[in-house]
Amino acid sequence: MGQARCVGVFWDFASLYQHPEDGTRTQEEQALFKQGLGGLASLYAHRFTTVFRATRMPTDYPAAFNLPTGANSAAYTDRGWCFTESCWATLTKDFDFSLDLGRLQGGEEGKKAIVDMCTKGGGRSPPLLPEEFEAVLSTKAFTNGETDTPLVTTLYRDAFVAECAKATELIYADLGWEDAQAAQLARVIASGAFMNLERLNLSNNRIGDAGVTFIARACGIQGVLPKLKKLYLSFNDTDDPGIAALADCLSGGALPALESLEVGRDFVGDPKLSAACESRSSPIEVG
Repeated sequence: MGQARCVGVFWDFASLYQHPEDGTRTQEEQALFKQGLGGLASLYAHRFTTVFRATRMPTDYPAAFNLPTGANSAAYTDRGWCFTESCWATLTKDFDFSLDLGRLQGGEEGKKAIVDMCTKGGGRSPPLLPEEFEAVLSTKAFTNGETDTPLVTTLYRDAFVAECAKATELIYADLGWEDAQAAQLARVIASGAFMNLERLNLSNNRIGDAGVTFIARACGIQGVLPKLKKLYLSFNDTDDPGIAALADCLSGGALPALESLEVGRDFVGDPKLSAACESRSSPIEVG
């Protein structure tokens, strides 16, 4: 027999004491609630927790539901806490650890089909900078907005700083990302949030020349990725302009620790890229 596995499940609404309809939480419940809030970001943002997001509401919601007075009846994407938890879950997790179950159609079979449906086409977004998060959060609905809005703003900022600083590998492959998502990620790279990052995998997306240029220019800022050793960009929609942007980035001395660059076989031997990689004190392997 194999060794038994211990699995924990956290379900926000059921696992934290909610406000009862006929009053407030007891002192003990309030203490446990506050303690739970303090650990929320870690539960959602940790790289090795899998987050399942039930984003699709019943077709007759909220009309057919007997909601208590003052309840937040907004759609999932318009709710402040749901938005926050989704953002935590898309910080540094691998491509298949944050899944939007609302995208399932019911006919998927096997893990790959389920992951593909739950992550692509907007099911998984790049991280948001804290100031971008705060701007979007201002459009979301809370049951207790006066207290929750400043609280989650602080919680998100703290989680963003902590999780991005811990990240040594980011696997953002196979997500269907395009230029807009690449631009969003580039802004995070440019902020210097990923100072300990060693491997960045953006392969098998739909990133075009504009997106690769955004990434290259962000990487070209001195000191933002001092430890990056491997960069994977193969199987995207990149052509000569994107490769030229990468060459310019590398010829300028950026990414001092880079050892390996994956761009796809069509660009192995590109003269400008090859010259940039070979000119380094430690030549970069291109594949």
